[in-house]
Amino acid sequence: MASAVGGIPEQVVEGRTGFLVPTGDARALAGRVLDLLADEGLRVRMGRQAAEDAARRFGRERMVGEYLAFYRANLKEEGI
Repeated sequence: MASAVGGIPEQVVEGRTGFLVPTGDARALAGRVLDLLADEGLRVRMGRQAAEDAARRFGRERMVGEYLAFYRANLKEEGI
């Protein structure tokens, strides 16, 4: 659960990997907390999906690949 500010919506997919609530909306936050407390299956499903998404989007293999591509492109531009 998070507020939809900054880069958070890039990481939390509403209804799939978590819930996004408006900043400062305590009632919306409380409602989503109650939704999660009432539904174990939802908690488990969102947790699993969040872990899978994080591994796919931010995992070591992808990050290393992106860094290598960045360095190769920039070294090529510099003639190295």
